[in-house]
Amino acid sequence: MTRWAEYVTVLCDDQRSNKLSIQSNDGTRILKSEVERAIETMKRGKAAGLDNITVEMITSLEDFGIATITDLCN
Repeated sequence: MTRWAEYVTVLCDDQRSNKLSIQSNDGTRILKSEVERAIETMKRGKAAGLDNITVEMITSLEDFGIATITDLCN
């Protein structure tokens, strides 16, 4: 789980000098239960994508990982 958190931190690190402030309150927030349901319905045994994250890695996440994904989606 630590490696995954490091990967996401590096992936999302923004080094731009002129950061834009984007605030959008359009639409509803994605619920943790929706993320859990999406993870449960993912097909297993498929090859990893460009990020080298497999479905099995995602399905093995516990509450902290699912909450982190939910926060990223919102």
